[in-house]
Amino acid sequence: MVTATRWRSRSVAPPVAAPAPSPGCRVLLAEDNAVNQRVAVLMLERLGCRVDVAGNGLEAIDLSGRLPYDIIFLDCQMPELDGYGAARAIRRARGGGPGSRSSR
Repeated sequence: MVTATRWRSRSVAPPVAAPAPSPGCRVLLAEDNAVNQRVAVLMLERLGCRVDVAGNGLEAIDLSGRLPYDIIFLDCQMPELDGYGAARAIRRARGGGPGSRSSR
């Protein structure tokens, strides 16, 4: 078990819990595994999020162009188009290049 003292001795701040998303935030989840989809959707809905699911990268690109999402979760390895390719395409469609973090 790591203690606060041990963290200080390494000159590293202890982990801080991220704030919960705003109730009603819209999330796009791109995941090809049905079990992972169910687990992630349940977790996100418990946080108050509205979740849409895409089964592959091509579906994620299509859905991201139809609705404004607050956050998009992309699985890295999916059929049709992986998460990396989908992220590049979504960024380009939103007017940003690779590595940009442009808003809607």
